[in-house]
Amino acid sequence: MPDDNGASEQRTQESRMLDRHPGLRDSVASLPEFIAWNDSFPLVEVDAESFRVARGDQLMDRDQMMVEWIRLFRPQLFEEGAENDR
Repeated sequence: MPDDNGASEQRTQESRMLDRHPGLRDSVASLPEFIAWNDSFPLVEVDAESFRVARGDQLMDRDQMMVEWIRLFRPQLFEEGAENDR
């Protein structure tokens, strides 16, 4: 059931994390390695939203998949962004 706390409260932690790193979402989305990895997971539609089935049976949106890929394959992308935040 949707939360009445507003749109920002409904966003995932991963979406908010990517928002704090301007340009990272677009940069990763265009990487052939990410595209191939992301496309290797089944895609399902739930209530007109698209999710990938990952980690067994977990539904993950695009931002969640992107953060998962960064954590697994390119963690330095978040470290570099953290240095720029200082």
